[in-house]
Amino acid sequence: MKFYDEERMRGVRARFDEDVKDWPAVTSKEMMGCLCYLRAKRFFAFLVTDGVVLTRLGDADRERAYGRPGARPFEMAGKKASKWVQVPVRGPAEVKALMPLVRASYDGAGKG
Repeated sequence: MKFYDEERMRGVRARFDEDVKDWPAVTSKEMMGCLCYLRAKRFFAFLVTDGVVLTRLGDADRERAYGRPGARPFEMAGKKASKWVQVPVRGPAEVKALMPLVRASYDGAGKG
């Protein structure tokens, strides 16, 4: 199953790439039908059609993410990943407001 549509997300991806490209050890690649962002070998975020999934948030940041309109646990094949938060993003202009949470997930990927 493919969760990411590059044509629909091109502008969001360009903005997201611009914001994270200079962070140390960041790479991106397609995995699991999504565009994943990694810090070294640990992924901290991935783009899905109409959203961003944050995978390495601490409890307080996860609660902040769930406070955003439409945020929910990421679901794949009928299973919810309760610690992965999917946040809706309708366009490139919404990416900047999400960057503090993206940075928190990136920081979490650098631990342990």
